[in-house]
Amino acid sequence: RNEVVLSAGSIGTPQILMLSGIGNPTELKALGIKPVLDLPEVGQHLQDHPFMSNYWTVNSTNTSDDIFRNTSIFNADLAQWTANKTGLFGNGPGNTVGFLRIPSNASIFQTAPDPAAGPLSPHVELIFGDGYSATATPQPATGHFLSINTAVVTPTSRGSVRLASADPFAFPLINPNFFNTTFDQLVMLSAVKSARAFVTAAPWQGFIMSRF
Repeated sequence: RNEVVLSAGSIGTPQILMLSGIGNPTELKALGIKPVLDLPEVGQHLQDHPFMSNYWTVNSTNTSDDIFRNTSIFNADLAQWTANKTGLFGNGPGNTVGFLRIPSNASIFQTAPDPAAGPLSPHVELIFGDGYSATATPQPATGHFLSINTAVVTPTSRGSVRLASADPFAFPLINPNFFNTTFDQLVMLSAVKSARAFVTAAPWQGFIMSRF
């Protein structure tokens, strides 16, 4: 009866708390916010999964690439899915994943503890995409692709969320601080190497053309 549960996400929660005067008093006063509770840890220790896209060109025209380039193809595939739930829209572009651990004898464990939940918990996620899964770059005008998006699922880097102003509609200052630790850097490198090794397997021959 004497508790309020605030659940506004990893960004919204600290933003609301700080706007309400709960946080670092020095920073709050600088923005004209009256401190109510001295909790400088609010907004600190932000944790997220760094994500990287890896691309290969493929010997196929049956990927999802063309639906993002051609409105007519998009509308035709959408109509097919609406009519009988078949076609490209019936198969999500990123519905296959794999989870891996870096080797238990990796040299990084000599200087850093294993952040995973246990010996069967992964460090790496591989997300396979049917087509060019654009995250930071525009889709190429031509070509057909396989994407393997690599993610560090046990990041040890920590960032922060700070207020930009006392305006509740102003976006906060978000610093994810990705790859601030050697461990995260090594895990992502391992993930990329694993993705590249995976596509050299025999079943991919004749389908994978080159790394993009």
